[in-house]
Amino acid sequence: TPGDVLSFSETRAQSLVNHRTEQFLAFNQRQLSRIYPSAYRIDSSNFNPQFYWNVGCQLVALNYQTDGRMMQLNRSKFMVNGGIGYVLKPPPMCKGSFNPFSDDPLPAYPKKQLILKIISGQQLPKPPDSMLGDRGEIIDPFVEVEIIGLPVDCCKEQTRVVDDNGFNPVWEETLSFTLHMAELALVRFLVWDHDPIGRDFIGQRTVAFSSLMPGYRHVYLEGLTEASIFVHVSVHDVYGKSHQLRGIRGFFHRSSKSSVDTNTSGLRKRSISDHLLRRTASAPAKGRKKTKMALSESVASISDHRNGADAGASGGEGLSVRAEGAEKPLQPRVPLIHRPISMPLDRLLQGQLSICSPDKEQHDIGADTIIVEN
Repeated sequence: TPGDVLSFSETRAQSLVNHRTEQFLAFNQRQLSRIYPSAYRIDSSNFNPQFYWNVGCQLVALNYQTDGRMMQLNRSKFMVNGGIGYVLKPPPMCKGSFNPFSDDPLPAYPKKQLILKIISGQQLPKPPDSMLGDRGEIIDPFVEVEIIGLPVDCCKEQTRVVDDNGFNPVWEETLSFTLHMAELALVRFLVWDHDPIGRDFIGQRTVAFSSLMPGYRHVYLEGLTEASIFVHVSVHDVYGKSHQLRGIRGFFHRSSKSSVDTNTSGLRKRSISDHLLRRTASAPAKGRKKTKMALSESVASISDHRNGADAGASGGEGLSVRAEGAEKPLQPRVPLIHRPISMPLDRLLQGQLSICSPDKEQHDIGADTIIVEN
């Protein structure tokens, strides 16, 4: 009946979540379910309760005699409602169906963008389990922020390391996260001491997303009297897919790797901005037709214009060409002289050899080189 509570062992519940996710979630919409630890946990260890909260399980029992990460998540979950013992599930989990393990479980549901600016820390102690204890070296702290919720939202980021400052380290770094279902998310702040051979745990504070207040806040580490980190919290609504928010700017702000040589074959990759600029520069002007001219014709036209300009300056006779409404004299083209293939070109250019007449020299036209005498 709807008023009864069905208890599932950890092993049985895990099998239902892995193989019948949507049916188990629909079952929890009309029935109470309780998950208890496996009998094989003789050391009183705990499983991850978030795994079963994601499918709507109402009662997730843990071994309270063992403190650790799982109990810290459980405490932060039920601190939302003032610690009275229960928290309401999000509306999408009470009706309808969705797959919590999907990449986009609720496409029409607005997402949340969490922006955390980690500013500074205050009176961070030395690691309690360090080799030298309180007499050890000054710590090199850094902050790690972890998001715990749906699998698509689970991620972590960290700040840089501040060397030799545990009293008032300053980071001034911004971390951004996009959450598909923020009502289930937990935000975990961890402070570590950087070490060349590893890292030492200093302290943590886990807060539910719905408990974060926008603005400047002090996050006090759990179990420590005065140790805290100073942060700025801001939350924004995001509609649609996150990679579509960049707009057209994403086409032009590409990585510099797209415009450099990336292989040894000589091929050059160009970005879209380079391609558009190249196409624009090579486009014909308005009102003009884009024509192609052979290389020999272009060289001949350039030499004709130069010769015409020289003839006009000296007043010599020659052909006249009308260009832009003005007649300019043009000197006749210089006849071409063929050089025999047996004659060295470098000595010819230095004027040390004379060229024979084309009538006296027999040569192969296909093997000769044509030179214009200036």
